[in-house]
Amino acid sequence: GLVGPAGGRRGGIARARRERMRSAGALLALAIAAGASAGAAGDADAAHIILEKAIVESSAVQGMNMTVALTAYNTGAGAAAQVSISDTTWSPDAFEFVEGQPAATVDSIASGASFTHTFVLKPKLVGALETAAATVSYTPYPDGEVQSGVSTIISGLVVISPLELRVNQAVEFGKYASLGYCQTVRDWLTVFVAVVAITSLFFVNAAVSAGRAASQRRKREAALKELQG
Repeated sequence: GLVGPAGGRRGGIARARRERMRSAGALLALAIAAGASAGAAGDADAAHIILEKAIVESSAVQGMNMTVALTAYNTGAGAAAQVSISDTTWSPDAFEFVEGQPAATVDSIASGASFTHTFVLKPKLVGALETAAATVSYTPYPDGEVQSGVSTIISGLVVISPLELRVNQAVEFGKYASLGYCQTVRDWLTVFVAVVAITSLFFVNAAVSAGRAASQRRKREAALKELQG
């Protein structure tokens, strides 16, 4: 569920990318551990299921659809039968179910193959996102005992507000519009202050120049009147 407000949510997109990298690393570690376990047990023809839990979108936004993907990878040598995955970690107080179910079962996953199940939620609150692992159970070989395990977890993600999403999108566009100079909101504020300062100096200089020109014109007119008089 949500564990409170996040300070500094502007980096939601970057954090989501880093989370994907961490998830991939955790998935690799689980696969290596599963392979080592298989070798130790001597189950050369057994299936080994690794479950990955991830958010499809680059950022989670309050009131907008968020897709959860559960992917079961069979890293073993044999086919896995009756693979069941379940993810009941989403609190109804913090998330609204929009589409799909948080559980699914597939008859078989061949060696080296995978199965992905998705469902859609809508975050209700803004803040840091922490969820527990999903679960998986399967039969590793014909007439074998049912095995169970848990998925990777989602950490480091933040549910941002729609306004923050627009700000992030504007900053992302600004990176290209400014040829990479403006990377953050603070960069744009710095540029804005500089532009305002330069513009103010321009108008002040123009006003001073106009005042001097008007003063000189009045002096010339007065001098002409004296000559004509």
